[in-house]
Amino acid sequence: MPLYDFACPACDARFEALVAIEQVPPCPACGHPGPERLFSPIAAAPKAGLHGGDARRSDSRRRARDAQLREGLAAKREARRQSGP
Repeated sequence: MPLYDFACPACDARFEALVAIEQVPPCPACGHPGPERLFSPIAAAPKAGLHGGDARRSDSRRRARDAQLREGLAAKREARRQSGP
């Protein structure tokens, strides 16, 4: 059974209840039989990945690799330009 949030229209109490989807529990504060179910967004899943120092080292390695790739491509372009048509 899921956990739902409810608000009582009679006494403005808010509470959580572990009930089936078709059930509506009475208000625990005043006993009112028809509290309204509130919308409760689901929490996002925790992000997987690197954090802190590991993330910084990974970013540094990626930047160095990208710079090396750019230099290699620039060198190839220059070699092609110098060999000419």
